[in-house]
Amino acid sequence: MKEKTVFIISHCFAPNIGGVETHLIDLTNHLQVKEIPTFVLTYQPLVTKARGQTIEHRGSVTICRLPWVGFGLFNKFESFPAIQFAYLFPVLFTAALFVGLINKNNISVIHCHGMICAVIGRLLKACLNKRVIVSIHAVYGWLYNLKGNRLLPRFLKWVLVGIDKVLALSEASRRELIEMGLGNAQTGTFTYWVDQTTFCPMDKTDCRHRVGLLNRFTVLFVGRMIPVKGVETLLKVATVISDVQFVFAGDGPLASIVQTASKAHENIIFAGRVDNRNLPVYYNAADILCVPSQYEEGFGRIILESLSCGCPVIASRRGGIPEALDESVGMLIEPDTIGIRSAIQNLMTHPEIFTLLQNNCRPYAEKHFGPNNADRIIDAYQIKNENS
Repeated sequence: MKEKTVFIISHCFAPNIGGVETHLIDLTNHLQVKEIPTFVLTYQPLVTKARGQTIEHRGSVTICRLPWVGFGLFNKFESFPAIQFAYLFPVLFTAALFVGLINKNNISVIHCHGMICAVIGRLLKACLNKRVIVSIHAVYGWLYNLKGNRLLPRFLKWVLVGIDKVLALSEASRRELIEMGLGNAQTGTFTYWVDQTTFCPMDKTDCRHRVGLLNRFTVLFVGRMIPVKGVETLLKVATVISDVQFVFAGDGPLASIVQTASKAHENIIFAGRVDNRNLPVYYNAADILCVPSQYEEGFGRIILESLSCGCPVIASRRGGIPEALDESVGMLIEPDTIGIRSAIQNLMTHPEIFTLLQNNCRPYAEKHFGPNNADRIIDAYQIKNENS
């Protein structure tokens, strides 16, 4: 490691797919632009069969990916925090401690992502006496059931109280942290951002031609194909609105179900895993992005990407999603078949409303989701003067 390195610890990173993974790519790219040396410790992808380099160098950023038994197991454990902890913690902690001890004099700050890595950060702080930042990418009440007097909530409170700064992805999540007993000064929020030169409006007809779509009203789903993302609910809607084209982009345990449905219904298109660089074409080819999450979604990064491309959003009224968009650029709904179907048909039958939402998307994204959002995280590092 170089002197004054940011040590990032996360169980997930590209080429794994997901909002956290994409955020970390954006963050490390921003750190590289700022010429801040960064070392990322992570696992090889756990929810996709794709593999990255064991050691990867990107300018001032180094990524170390640990091999681990992964594909399929991570999703099975997602609803069982204790099992997931036992699955992810030991190897990642051992490696983080080794890296930390070897490079103790060069580490300026440790930045952990998610609760499992927060535990690692808490222990590393005791061993290395370094500033530790934790970023939370989900809404706590759903993930960990922190309310009450159970052992797990008390343990997590002990972990977070010992962290220098805890950054939540939404005010809803930050309020829960304060209710746990964390102080106002110890907590903060951060907001995802997107590269608005990559995610930008493009010609819809050309984009549809590029991805092989018909020129008809199109609803897009992007994300992990797991039950809590609402994939099956959206599939049910797709089978009853045959005059609408539904495109499913992503990977996961339910991918085979989507693929089977696409063979039975000509209006259902299975795009599979789409590289993040190609997603702008899909957003521009679509009329609407649908985010039918059945759980307390943290923020919904794909919403930011879609709005930046000028594509309105229909999304669940869950978790931090209402903080990502308002009625000027989309519709917040109950994520059941009735709510989704009604919202789609409403926009189809009221083109004046749809056009207004569409015209508002890009200005809204430029105002709220620009790269300056990264500076809030760097400010929490308290290393700006050291690396300038």
